[in-house]
Amino acid sequence: MKSQTRKRRRRWRWVAVVLAAALLFAPAAQAKPDPTTGARLPDEPTVVVVEAGDGFDWADAGIGAGVAAGLVLLGAATSRILRRHRGVASIGPGRA
Repeated sequence: MKSQTRKRRRRWRWVAVVLAAALLFAPAAQAKPDPTTGARLPDEPTVVVVEAGDGFDWADAGIGAGVAAGLVLLGAATSRILRRHRGVASIGPGRA
């Protein structure tokens, strides 16, 4: 049993090492060489202009309210079904 856990730990360590190396070397792989000096420089940043929204979006709010209402109804129905099945054998207070 111990050999299986050791193999798993060893495997996860290798996965962690490979991921760490990929994260460290990824920016260097994206750099372009400078034609004058030969040094590797990162790409020019891309500027994205985002327009401000009009404010509150009623359609998104309606979708969120509908999902919330559906979850509440689902929870209520589940509670009702579970209570009905459990309540058959239970004895209420004062009936003992």
